[in-house]
Formats: sequence, structure tokens, C-alpha cells
Amino acid sequence: MSLQLRAVITVLTVSLSTYLFAGGMPTLLSVQPDRCIALHQGQVCYQAVKLNWHTPPQGEYCLFEQGRPNPLLCWHGDKKNTYTQEFKSKQGVTYEIRAKNDREKLTEARVKVAWVYKSSRKSTSSWRLF
Repeated sequence: MSLQLRAVITVLTVSLSTYLFAGGMPTLLSVQPDRCIALHQGQVCYQAVKLNWHTPPQGEYCLFEQGRPNPLLCWHGDKKNTYTQEFKSKQGVTYEIRAKNDREKLTEARVKVAWVYKSSRKSTSSWRLF
């Protein structure tokens, strides 16, 4: 490896470390699985989803299900946490991390609902022999 390449890698590593430890780490939220599959369109989909996040070192934060006023969970500071939520919905749901005091949304993750069969009704145009 050339001397110039080593110097560039060293500078990037030091810069990245300084950025991360100075509180520059962005708030991250992920959900697994990100899709719930129901048998027929319009049916309620049931599934346990696991939310994972990492927040900045300072501040208080809360995890919300979009459209609901009360938080699922709140915490303080730099914590990588997980939370398991019993998902139960006919449509997709968005989860958000917000700052506790000013309710500013920092990040979000969505669980989508899909169906095996588009409609539970049979087709009205079926063939008959007699």
C-alpha cells in the first residue's frame, strides 16, 4: 500500500471517529420484518416486529406509532435499543423516534401490509355448464 493511500485512510478514520464521538451520529431506526402478509386483502395482519435504534448521546427520546398520541417507550441518551411490538393492522404502520420535549421527528421506519390474494370475493364471471 502506498504512503499516500495510508495517509488518506488515516485522515478518514480520524475524521470519522471525531464525527461519531462528537455526537454527530444520526438517529437510526429499523424494523424487522418490514412487511406483514395477510391471506386476503382487508384482513388484519398479525406479526411481532422488532424495532432497533441508535440515538445521539444527549437528549430524551420516545418511540411512537404514527397517529397515536402516547409513546410506546421513552429513554435518555445514547442507547442502541430494541423493542418488540405486536403488529396488528389492516394497513401499513409508521414508527417514529421523536425528541421528548419538542416532539421533533428524528427518523421513521414503516411496516407495510401485503396480501396473498387481492380480494376475498370470488369472481362473478364464473363458467357454468348447466
